[in-house]
Amino acid sequence: MRRQTHHPRRSVSPAPVSISLHADIFLEVARLSDRKAQLSLCRVSKEVYLTTRFLLYQNVYVRGSAANALVDTLDKKADLPPIVESLLFADDDAFVDIAQWERVIVQLQNLQLLGISPLIPLHSSWIPRLRFRLSSFESLSTVSAVWLDLLRRQSSLKHLSFGDSFHGDIPTSNELPLMQTIYAPGPVIAKFAKHLRFQHVRFDYDRYLASWSLLPSEALDFSLSSSKITTIRISAADLHKLLTHGAQDVLSPLEHIVLEEDRSWTDHLYTNTPLLTTSLGTVVAMLDGSFPQLKSLVLVCASRRGPYVRRRLLSSQDGNHFANTLSGVCSAPALCTFRFFTTTGKDSWVSWGTAEEAKVRFEAFSYYETWRGGVEDYGDEYKYVLNEDYEYL
Repeated sequence: MRRQTHHPRRSVSPAPVSISLHADIFLEVARLSDRKAQLSLCRVSKEVYLTTRFLLYQNVYVRGSAANALVDTLDKKADLPPIVESLLFADDDAFVDIAQWERVIVQLQNLQLLGISPLIPLHSSWIPRLRFRLSSFESLSTVSAVWLDLLRRQSSLKHLSFGDSFHGDIPTSNELPLMQTIYAPGPVIAKFAKHLRFQHVRFDYDRYLASWSLLPSEALDFSLSSSKITTIRISAADLHKLLTHGAQDVLSPLEHIVLEEDRSWTDHLYTNTPLLTTSLGTVVAMLDGSFPQLKSLVLVCASRRGPYVRRRLLSSQDGNHFANTLSGVCSAPALCTFRFFTTTGKDSWVSWGTAEEAKVRFEAFSYYETWRGGVEDYGDEYKYVLNEDYEYL
């Protein structure tokens, strides 16, 4: 009898299945995905890469050594620089190779927003070769004269942001006729407002509290502006100083006022000083018929305290106190909305100060709203893809 030999059964792998999807489908998936998923999709095939890569390079925000890696990629792949529409070097450590950066910056023909940091260079010999037309310019640090020379040639500029001072001649309204917004420390705003016309102004204070104040001479410079401001974000003390130093004509078109927390907001809680005698109460009482178009007043509370300030942060529960106390002293005819923003919530009182007053709670929101500080009526230009750990393809 023949002996049977049993062999182990071999596993049979299924035949590979090829699924072909149109690149447009990958594009829609990429639009809804985070950066890591977008990078993975770009590696699927050359067709998908060419279709979706603009999502990685259209709006770029880089820090530290990632900035040099980005510039290296843009230098080596000549078809990428025209894709870039906004480019922000987002911290003091961002650096680039000067020779590579020179070759890249002249190829950024579609760039609309540029944000620089201290180690990002510009030479005057480059300026005539630049092809972009900026709508927005930002600087984290002191702006040198050569950068101001560049700005003077950017007649399409609408928005300026300065984190520090500047050196050089300020552009004029003839050179920058489309200017709308400035975000900067008070002394910088005062000097620029003397030469340029703005609609929206945000004063940049430290990250804890609005703890410094404009000098009288700076307030006077601001009052000489030909601007007609419709939105302002400022401290109560500085707004009071502007109003008492001749800036009524500049500010009378105001539609929205956003006030940054200063020390008096909490001082009065601990000293039993009436709110209406503080800088906040005093300036709110000045909002009368001189502001016929004023629609909303927003109070933005600090998100943290400095190392030597041990008082609690204000919360949304404090909003009723501010809303009820301040409502009786405002007489601006169109002012009907009061908002109180804290790290714990965002509350809005509609028909404020009337029998129809109602409070509305918004639970989910971004505490730091770019430019607007809670005013929803302008400025969506500042939305970036965060590429801190830059990976190039």
